Amino acid sequence: MPVDVYIRGKEHAVMHLYYSRFHSHLCRDQGMVSHREPFRKLLVQGLIKGQTFRVAETGRYLKKEDTDFTCPSVGFGHQTEGPETPNPSVLNKRERSEARKIWENKNYAITQVTGHFTEDFLLNAAISRLMGLTNTLSQASSRVVLHSVEFEEALASLCVMAAPMCPHLASELWAGLSQVRNPLGSVLSGKASVLQQPWPSVDPDYLQTPDTLQLSIWINNKACGSVSVPREVAQDAQKVQELVLNSPLGAHLLSERVIKKAILSPRTALIYFLGDE
Repeated sequence: MPVDVYIRGKEHAVMHLYYSRFHSHLCRDQGMVSHREPFRKLLVQGLIKGQTFRVAETGRYLKKEDTDFTCPSVGFGHQTEGPETPNPSVLNKRERSEARKIWENKNYAITQVTGHFTEDFLLNAAISRLMGLTNTLSQASSRVVLHSVEFEEALASLCVMAAPMCPHLASELWAGLSQVRNPLGSVLSGKASVLQQPWPSVDPDYLQTPDTLQLSIWINNKACGSVSVPREVAQDAQKVQELVLNSPLGAHLLSERVIKKAILSPRTALIYFLGDE
């Protein structure tokens, strides 16, 4: 005592938490313990009451008894299965550059999500970062999906990092992913469940790269180039806007415009400016 982290559902706020704090305060007043609060940190989580189903077209939720399970399932199991045998050496320069960006996004996501799980407990921010990685993977070209070990490792890391928050879904995805017949790396060689996989680690080479991020600039729904910004301010909309406006590209594109609004995407490296033509 005190406990480092107390993780409970909201129903415990008036039961276990209430009584444990009462007794802890009492013991402190009696000089029996040196601390007043029994827990250093409190993380209140929601409740999973059962599996849910939803109509894809309307978003309407269904009960299990109203759901048709006769449709054949579709897995990630065909991720590297196709007419060609996976071979990273066939990727051209553009595709290797695309794979490199996936690798960078994966390592950035691992850094951010690990911090949110172990330091500040901002699970919503962890979900947001995983959504960003998901968007990156969903936009990958078919040849990069088939021939890139970077895509394979990023997809595996995404499943593992999602498992603490959605274990059932992640387990099903991993079961399909681990059945790939032609894996490019060793990350899919194990047959254990997703909850038994080691937590993804940041690649050593990533730690040696400049701590900057290429930020895409869009003006009135048109891509206009990119600007390099420090990663530590990449989520600060005001600082990013100032850096862009003070850059040579930003000064050239925006100095003569009246900026009506600037929007920094929280999940992708992009800032959108709305201004006069």
